[in-house]
Amino acid sequence: MNRASPTLSVGDLFSRVVDQDPVVLLGAGASVRSGVPTSSDLVRLGMRWIVAAAKGWTPDDPAIRASDVHAALLAEEWYRADIKQAELFPNVLDAVRPRERRREFLLDVLGGITTPSAGYQHLAELLRRRRLRTVLTTNFDNLLPLAFGAGGLVTIADQSQYGVISTNPTRPQLVYLHGTVEHYQDRILRDEVESLDPRLVERLVPLVRDHPVIVVGYRGSEPSVMRGLFLNNIAEAASFRHGIYWCVRVGTTEFHPNVRELERGVGRNFFIVQVDGFDELMSDLAARWMSRAPAVSGARSNAASQPATTEMPFELRPSQMAAREVDWNAVAPLLRSYAERVDLPAGSDPGSIQRVAHEAGLVVGDGGSAQLTIAGALLLGAPRSAAPGAWVNLRVDKKPPRAIDGTMWEQYEQLSAQLAALNRPIRMKGPRSSLAPPYPTAALKEVIANALVHRDYEADDPIEVSVSREEIVIRSPGGLEADLRRRLLRGQVTQDTPPDLLQRALALGERGTQLTGYRNRVLADLFYGTGLVDKAGSGLADAFQELEAIGGALRTEVTDDNAWFIARLLRRPAQLDELTATARPSTPTVLYELNALEVTALPDRIHSAPTKLRYGELRGKDLFALPPYVLYEERLITFSNLEEPGNPLRGYVDVTQLRSELTQSWDDEIRARRIVHLFNEILFRHLGRRGLNTDFKDRLAYYACRTSVARYVEYRSRAREKQRRRVSHWPGDVRRYCEHKAARFALERESGSWLLSIVPTFVFTRDGGRDRVIGREASSLATRASTEEYNDKVRFDLVFWSSVLCDGQPTAHLDAGGTTIELSARPIVTEVTPLHPNQAALAAGARV
Repeated sequence: MNRASPTLSVGDLFSRVVDQDPVVLLGAGASVRSGVPTSSDLVRLGMRWIVAAAKGWTPDDPAIRASDVHAALLAEEWYRADIKQAELFPNVLDAVRPRERRREFLLDVLGGITTPSAGYQHLAELLRRRRLRTVLTTNFDNLLPLAFGAGGLVTIADQSQYGVISTNPTRPQLVYLHGTVEHYQDRILRDEVESLDPRLVERLVPLVRDHPVIVVGYRGSEPSVMRGLFLNNIAEAASFRHGIYWCVRVGTTEFHPNVRELERGVGRNFFIVQVDGFDELMSDLAARWMSRAPAVSGARSNAASQPATTEMPFELRPSQMAAREVDWNAVAPLLRSYAERVDLPAGSDPGSIQRVAHEAGLVVGDGGSAQLTIAGALLLGAPRSAAPGAWVNLRVDKKPPRAIDGTMWEQYEQLSAQLAALNRPIRMKGPRSSLAPPYPTAALKEVIANALVHRDYEADDPIEVSVSREEIVIRSPGGLEADLRRRLLRGQVTQDTPPDLLQRALALGERGTQLTGYRNRVLADLFYGTGLVDKAGSGLADAFQELEAIGGALRTEVTDDNAWFIARLLRRPAQLDELTATARPSTPTVLYELNALEVTALPDRIHSAPTKLRYGELRGKDLFALPPYVLYEERLITFSNLEEPGNPLRGYVDVTQLRSELTQSWDDEIRARRIVHLFNEILFRHLGRRGLNTDFKDRLAYYACRTSVARYVEYRSRAREKQRRRVSHWPGDVRRYCEHKAARFALERESGSWLLSIVPTFVFTRDGGRDRVIGREASSLATRASTEEYNDKVRFDLVFWSSVLCDGQPTAHLDAGGTTIELSARPIVTEVTPLHPNQAALAAGARV
């Protein structure tokens, strides 16, 4: 690099741009710690897709080896060994064909990333506070919108939105230079990577001319950005008179030729800023900015029109404790464990450990002036000096209360030990006696960690833990963050929302996703990094399931004033014998309603004959004009009487070799499967006649919704009352997909009876009809939608689907071709004495 280019520290950068309303340009390096693959990783992943397409496999097929991927890469005509692999990504993406498959590839590698790193959290906070107002990004991911939260961030992703780009925005703006996955544009392909859309450049040049530009996480290899935005506009942008601040990792000596050319063209307005990484840079800038006055230069027009922005998160504010007061050798094992978990470099020297703490948001500032944040004081220092309520008040029956103090980790260990001593196993009497604790140990640990991590540390009250004979109650100061509460309730409470929806959503979480909006992200990140708490939002779900598996329960609630979150753990049910110190399981016989309908009558006889008919020969009207049938071993099998002269199936079989047998004689496994197949043909024809879309392969049925208006269907309740149910709609927050109530059907034989099981589920389509969303994306959407689908909601679904099948009548008569199959509309009720009383699963309608 030109030795004349000044090299700045983060402090120097801040002093130069603090009052200048800088623009931030993000590259791929900014997203790596959030789990986004690097460009080199994307090259390898893209080549897997190319190899898979060539072999007719799926991209995740384990048969695809690294050697296959490497050989395929070497065979491409555009491959050059002298070019860094990361720069080949446009070529690889171009080779993923057709265009729709490119979008599918990007969704696959980026769609499941939902955890913005600390750097994105700090950047979002700076945008909310209007310290920064414009971010440009070369990335496709949605990490910044996720970190920012709902409302307030103007996102520009395609040409129809370019007109709203402003040099003096009233709301923070994020401009995707290459589009998002959802607004996918082929701007990253090799044939189009040379330039940006001229209309976009026209809107951006005034921005980069009138504001400093901070570039972070970007190598500068793309001509579209380096030439289209910077090099071709040096004169028009007055040599970027407010400065280009190119951030690089400490020790970087090699730069892309495009960066060298920009340095020469801009001259003294080009600066190198040495940083430890994107997260560290944003953490440092946030700490410096938040210590200043609240208004940012140039944002005057925003003050009157916008609501007050949120303050710096309490846990990230500087405490009064200096970093030099920490015994870094004592905390090194925990921080090294965290670093290993999140793939951060961590040496053995105190300086290396302090850098990990800085990265994690526990330390702000440099050198001798470095201070612990509130989170740092809670985890590493003297918690009550930073947050007076940072302790636990433990009450056991009528004994005097006990105060549990120390760092958060120490409080966790002490409280876990105290409750473990009270959770002594008891001998359960039965045919074979056994030892069992009143509460699952893992469930106790999850609930303790949840209380410590997510309580409101601005409140002066301690956590209250009360232990009695039958339950443990944990009261944590602070209710639910508004965004989290809104998300758990899916934005609304409707007439048919079960009253315990919030309880279930809190306990069951959203598997595989992070519950954005929870309190104390830094604390959660550190506890996650040491393996003490599940950051992905499933810790309460695990506790809930473990307690219900032993017949206990976890009840969660929020006080009316949202000042306290309460978790109530109910112990294993048992009849205690004080004299012998033993117990008997409390497992009364109960009634459960299965998610199944009984087939009350199959046709008496099943008919078959040789045929040359093959699947696929008859379609549409020709197929449905015939009675239902299946084909096995060159024989046509049907319930329709082939001996009847008028049966249209006779034209497709050898009538000289007809066979008629009693249906009940088909009781072996092979022929029973053929009955199931034939029944499914009959059932899905019946569902089609009832106006549903069907997917025979997946045994699915659902109602279409081809307009933007939600579709409702009337049905009869058990009490024969008319009810109205929404069966498909376009959710307001994800309008690119239509959400359909759906059900899976499966015929099974149990103890000589035929049962039709019904499993309520969801289907998502792009057109409201048959263009279904599948794979990981569909699973994520279904997990979110099904958060509320427990208890009575499932029961309502079963009533609804049985009414659909039976047209509101007590019995359905399925047309089998001149004969019928009878299906009872009433779900089966069974008397059960649970051997392993997972009452949660039973109440949710699981098969016994």
